[in-house]
Amino acid sequence: MEFNSKKSVTMTVGPEFEEKCLKINGTELPSVDSFTYLGLSLSNKSSSIDYFDEKFKKVEKAFYSLYGLGCKPRHLSPNSIGFLYKQYCQSIFRYGLECLYLPDYKLHQYNTKQNNMIKQAIGLSRFALSTPLLNVL
Repeated sequence: MEFNSKKSVTMTVGPEFEEKCLKINGTELPSVDSFTYLGLSLSNKSSSIDYFDEKFKKVEKAFYSLYGLGCKPRHLSPNSIGFLYKQYCQSIFRYGLECLYLPDYKLHQYNTKQNNMIKQAIGLSRFALSTPLLNVL
C-alpha cells in the first residue's frame, strides 16, 4: 500500500486522549481539528446529526429549485414530482448514510419534513395522511 503524507492528517477525538505526534515513513503528519473525507466533514467537535441536518438543507434547496421545472401544485403530475424527488433529491441525502449512525428520532423528523415537502408540491395540506400518498407515489 502506498502512503502519501501530503494527503494525510491526524485528528484526536474525545477529551480523554492526549495529542501525540504520529510519524509514518519518517514523515510527521499534521494534527487537525476537522477535515473532509468523501464529502463528509469530520470534526472532533461536531456530530453526525449536524452533518445530516446540513444534508437535509441541501435536499430542501434542491427540491425547491425544481419549482422552475414545474414541480408545484397543478403544474406537474404527482407521479412525476415523486419521481423527480426520489431521483434528484433523495440521492443527495442518502449519499454517505450507510457509513454513519442516524438515531430513529432524527430519521422520523427527516421523514416528516420530506412528506410535508412532497405534499406541498402536489397541493395537499400538510395534515393529509402520508401513508396512502407515499404508497401511490
